[in-house]
Amino acid sequence: MADYRLIMALLLQEQPYRQIQVMAGCSHRAISRARRVLDAEHLTTPEQIHALTAEDLERFFTDGRRSVTGEFVPIDIDKVIAESILNRIVSNAEIVQLNGPNMRRHTAAAQDLPES
Repeated sequence: MADYRLIMALLLQEQPYRQIQVMAGCSHRAISRARRVLDAEHLTTPEQIHALTAEDLERFFTDGRRSVTGEFVPIDIDKVIAESILNRIVSNAEIVQLNGPNMRRHTAAAQDLPES
């Protein structure tokens, strides 16, 4: 992630974009994003820039890679593997709709029952 504090401070000093690219090691896009935030949030002094928290910067410069909830959906690895194997076996097969119970589920449920 670009150092947006530095970029915004350099923008306030009215440095040219090319100079900021060299000094901050960032892209033209990052500088443009920082300029938009400065304008939208009415940030006009270096003190305002240094007072921004990490949460403020995260809110201003989200990149879409973080999960909103922060929770992971559990993955059923056995189900993924079973579907993957079945897909490889029948990759060119024609799908036929049949009436009746799903035998894969029926067989899996039968295997989970204790033996008597």
